[in-house]
Amino acid sequence: ININTIPWDRNGENYNTGYTLMSMARCYLPSIVQEEKVLWMDLDTVCRGSLEELWNTDISEYYCAGVKDAGAKGFHTPELDLNYDEYINSGVLLFNIEKIKKDGKQYELISEINNTHFYYPDQDAINKVFENNILFLDNKWNSSLFTGESSNPIIYHWAGEKKNWVLEMNHADWWKEAEELTDQNFKIESR
Repeated sequence: ININTIPWDRNGENYNTGYTLMSMARCYLPSIVQEEKVLWMDLDTVCRGSLEELWNTDISEYYCAGVKDAGAKGFHTPELDLNYDEYINSGVLLFNIEKIKKDGKQYELISEINNTHFYYPDQDAINKVFENNILFLDNKWNSSLFTGESSNPIIYHWAGEKKNWVLEMNHADWWKEAEELTDQNFKIESR
């Protein structure tokens, strides 16, 4: 995604919160892509298997599919009236762009991200706008401290603000191996 094509409202409620513009870009996807379906994976994820099963998940009746985030129960936007037992983590999401556009939900997403202050901007906006229309996935598709550690993860997500602790956590070897296989330096720094 060329972030220069995203119509950011830099005066919006969540743009000076410490969350990156790219973290909020997922809320703009329906407004900037032509594809009918999109698989979003955060940069702090590593995939160790086929995504075919995930991609072929039937989400025709849902706005998106994701893994429940139990961590949000303890720290969330107080005035946000959501069922946190039915709240998803936004690190790995399968979006039904076609249905979102058909139902005009892309406008609600952008309005929420710009006008409502959230603790977890993109994640809260997605959960609020798509509430009761989310397909819940097995946590093998987004295994993390917040979604629960899967015994057989396909996607591991080092969710959290600071990444300097990745090398001390489960599946740190996956992170190191991804660096070696891609010949990239995934520099891990704290803010």
